[in-house]
Amino acid sequence: ETASRLQRLIDTAREGIWMLDELGRTTFANPRMAEILGREPGEMIGRPMADFMPEEQIGKAAAQFERWRAGISEDRDCELLRRDGSAVWTLLSAARAAWQGWSPC
Repeated sequence: ETASRLQRLIDTAREGIWMLDELGRTTFANPRMAEILGREPGEMIGRPMADFMPEEQIGKAAAQFERWRAGISEDRDCELLRRDGSAVWTLLSAARAAWQGWSPC
């Protein structure tokens, strides 16, 4: 029951939810996150976050990712790329997941 409710919450959230592993590869994207990027959630799995960013943003993102891995939670503006190549600016609010390894499926 609880897992089912949690899954519904994640699937219907108006915010994008994007989980990465310790190497920055996508392990989960909810439908809204995929929609923001003009993709399907399954297309994102296994791909690094850098695949969805303009080249000039990757260095900044790598430094930020290291801060998140160290447990520093903070928000930042981030430019991402949609499937069609158009830019979308987002506010990333990221934190190291206390429940790493959790799977919504």
